[in-house]
Amino acid sequence: MDDLGEAASEESQRCLSLVAARATQTSIVDVLEAIRRIERGTYGICEMTGEPIEAERLRAIPWTRYSLHGQKELEKAGFGRKHALPGLESAREMVLADGEEGGAEEEADKSEAS
Repeated sequence: MDDLGEAASEESQRCLSLVAARATQTSIVDVLEAIRRIERGTYGICEMTGEPIEAERLRAIPWTRYSLHGQKELEKAGFGRKHALPGLESAREMVLADGEEGGAEEEADKSEAS
């Protein structure tokens, strides 16, 4: 029973590590894109409205691409970025996408779903 608990704990830790790595990668990309906007002279200009981004917003989120109004418009249209952590199912899919084979239990779940 200890082996099963330890395996579950390791799997859980691995999924959390993947989620954290993905969040870090996304943050790095956002910052690099902000640097490119600085180089192009478009930093601080909302990509949605073309208006200047509020100074308070830039202080809070220096890599933001949108003003508060632009962000709200995107979210209304269903295109806003979700800042919540993905569910464990998403993390598991990331693991499987990295080349691991699904276990027999997953195969049984798929068979039952059909």
